[in-house]
Amino acid sequence: MTIDISNILGEEKGVVSNFKGEVSYKDTVYQGDKISFSNPIEVNGNLSKGRDCLYIMINIRGNITIPCSRCAGEFSHEIDLSFTEEFKDIDDVVGEEELDVYTYQGTKIKLDRIIFEQILLNMPIKRLCKIDCMGLCPKCGIDLNEQKCNCDRDDDIDIRLLELKKLLPSKDREV
Repeated sequence: MTIDISNILGEEKGVVSNFKGEVSYKDTVYQGDKISFSNPIEVNGNLSKGRDCLYIMINIRGNITIPCSRCAGEFSHEIDLSFTEEFKDIDDVVGEEELDVYTYQGTKIKLDRIIFEQILLNMPIKRLCKIDCMGLCPKCGIDLNEQKCNCDRDDDIDIRLLELKKLLPSKDREV
């Protein structure tokens, strides 16, 4: 998505211009997980002129499909976030003093990469299909959300820690 900034460049400080549109992305892999963009991401925002820079306030909404961290099943994750970025003319930036500021050249600003970065930065660290997702059985691999398994998980205990198990209350005994 590219926005035209020519109408605001010649104006005085404080002038605001609104824009809206959509941006589409191809499926990608992030942190080992496949992210699917089945529908375009809606973009609404406004552009305002500051003293020596432009400020772009953006709100993005849409859905992506990602795998659950526990059960590996795909689910739809809603994106609804707002952010503000500062842009300076590339001719006004000297050296590396302003690394946290985006630059523009000419009369257009391309927002695709910036929006994509914000989507990735705001992904949940632990991606869960539901809060109480039980995940997969570590022995047989059955999805514990759909069915129970009959695996005996007690034999997974490290033999060096077996003595500690004696300290735990038995199922028959109340604590």
